[in-house]
Amino acid sequence: MPKYIRRQTSKEEGATILENLVRKNLSDEISDYIIDKIKDGTFNVGEKLPSETELSKMLGVSRGSLREAIKKLCFIGLLEIRRGDGTFVREGSIREIVDCVEAILRKDTNSLKDFLVARIYIERGIVVLATENATSGDLVKLKSNILEMGLCVQNNDNSTFSHLDELFHFKLAEMAGNNILQKVMEMIRGMLQNQQQYINTLPGIIKTSYTYHQRISKMPGKKES
Repeated sequence: MPKYIRRQTSKEEGATILENLVRKNLSDEISDYIIDKIKDGTFNVGEKLPSETELSKMLGVSRGSLREAIKKLCFIGLLEIRRGDGTFVREGSIREIVDCVEAILRKDTNSLKDFLVARIYIERGIVVLATENATSGDLVKLKSNILEMGLCVQNNDNSTFSHLDELFHFKLAEMAGNNILQKVMEMIRGMLQNQQQYINTLPGIIKTSYTYHQRISKMPGKKES
């Protein structure tokens, strides 16, 4: 039973529990509990979590604290909320994701910055390899994606743009021809998905991003015999 679940306590126990909660934010406690349940198989990949009401009663916490914990786990790509359907454990290499996100949840304030920097350098390496290996067919697919991105910029459609952005980089990773880089890219992109979607709502961002993607799509590609 997590230490934040309500129960009858003595004065001494109550003081200890309060001390624990002061040291660690309640939403972090709840996040840790959900992560533990994913790791031990109680909540499986692709599975729907109990409702907010059920979980808050089970843990003896307010729905506000629970929502904050769920929002945090969605932000880092471990859970996803499907409107009208509930909260689910995201598909993917969940064990790898869990190991990585625990650093963030342990209040390592540099972790998110580190992930962003890692993504930038990994994506640069992927572009280099993709340039060496891209076929004319690959480039046609990239340019088709770019055309759709351009329409999103014209219509200010941030949501579809974010989806196309993700597909673009997954296609690049596939073109690079390196399975390890592809898996790492999928993991990092998955963890930063919500954060990237938020960034794409900022004024002028998708236009700048579109220009960057256009430049990448003009790579020469390898000569085919």
